[in-house]
Amino acid sequence: MIDIAAHIVASAKLGQPKSAGDLFVILAKAKILDQKLSQRLTQAVGFRNILVHQYSDIDYHLAYSDLKRKLKDLRDFAERINNYLRK
Repeated sequence: MIDIAAHIVASAKLGQPKSAGDLFVILAKAKILDQKLSQRLTQAVGFRNILVHQYSDIDYHLAYSDLKRKLKDLRDFAERINNYLRK
């Protein structure tokens, strides 16, 4: 998701993100994503960083529950990117 967002931001010359989360803010400003989805995906980047880099102790039951909710956001992201690419 981050790589796809980075590719679109770069290829469409939409701006220079300061972080991975900024990619989704830029896509929202370009009207490729809606604001609410952009915010949730930005939060997902933070969640990913905690899981990957183990910044803190992880409650894996809570993490699993949160991942199940984030799957819808991933599907929504894929749908919006697909719509953007079809234009």
